[in-house]
Amino acid sequence: RCTTGGTKFEAIAKLKEIGCEPLGFIIAFDREEPMEPVGPTAKAAFEAQTGLPVVALATIHDVAAIRSDVRASLETYLASL
Repeated sequence: RCTTGGTKFEAIAKLKEIGCEPLGFIIAFDREEPMEPVGPTAKAAFEAQTGLPVVALATIHDVAAIRSDVRASLETYLASL
């Protein structure tokens, strides 16, 4: 259902290889999907595992708030998670 964050882990490794220490991540969109049926979101799990903050430019709730034409579908989807 959700992605594993593998690309972000690769980015951390590559940055550390060249002597950089990442301070956090900015992502374009957070679907706010849990990693398991009950548990933290993928974003929260990544933050807990790496200790790095992740900031989303937009979330699925942001889209639902401004797009009344898709709000019901998004709310149904979120409730199914």
